[in-house]
Amino acid sequence: MEKSYELDELKELYIKSLEDLLKNKESPWIDPEVLASTTGTTTTQISNVIINYDDFVENTKGKISTRKQYKKKTSFLKKLKDSSTGIIE
Repeated sequence: MEKSYELDELKELYIKSLEDLLKNKESPWIDPEVLASTTGTTTTQISNVIINYDDFVENTKGKISTRKQYKKKTSFLKKLKDSSTGIIE
């Protein structure tokens, strides 16, 4: 049985966990399944948080990141291309 969380609690849990998971990676992206496994939550819970908060970004491949990590690890030209092609949701 999954632990019950409020959306605000999940948001903070996911931001902290993503920061920890991504700090030593070159890419800002991670699979939602990895985050779910790390936090003991479900991908459905992750989707609900991503939909409800602007602190997260998702690419067309379904990988996720925090806006902070995306901005930090993505070049200006890549961000421009992503925004013009709709890669970032």
